[in-house]
Amino acid sequence: MGGPTRVTVVSRPARGVAVVVAVMVTAVVTGCSARPPVSPDLVRAAGERALPLVEKGPGARFLEPGQQLRCVVRAFGVEPADATAIDQVTVVYAGATCVVVAPGVPYDRSTGSQAPVVVHLDTGVVEQPGDGAQFSADIDRMFPEELRDRAADPVPNSDDAAVDAELRSRFAQAQATPH
Repeated sequence: MGGPTRVTVVSRPARGVAVVVAVMVTAVVTGCSARPPVSPDLVRAAGERALPLVEKGPGARFLEPGQQLRCVVRAFGVEPADATAIDQVTVVYAGATCVVVAPGVPYDRSTGSQAPVVVHLDTGVVEQPGDGAQFSADIDRMFPEELRDRAADPVPNSDDAAVDAELRSRFAQAQATPH
């Protein structure tokens, strides 16, 4: 980076100043690797844009005739990282919570899954990490370093009551609409 980092040592008990100096040094050393925050509107739009691709993605290949996959997608990152509008986004990093809608099967008895996904909006490809030993290697391969902890969360959407409510609603709509 630009040049040598200068650290100022504070010899008097000025803890607030010492913390500020430490934060400034940390920012100078690590500042280039941080992703800019994604606006809530862009996060919402990215999830909405990724949703139909996820519902037709890897999980859909296991559906039986008459079944549908309904999902809730919560984006937590995009490419390019500095995108400010949905039309600029080519890749969405997200948590997907999905449920299989089958004739005569109520929501509480349906099969579901939760996983981190990478959705390539430009090509329509949806990537999902493998199970077991492959999971960690896939997370490292698929997600930028700054997003790996979020992606590796066993279930990125697990504690979100709003996700469950939205998924129940999408499930009910799918059951009410013939496939």
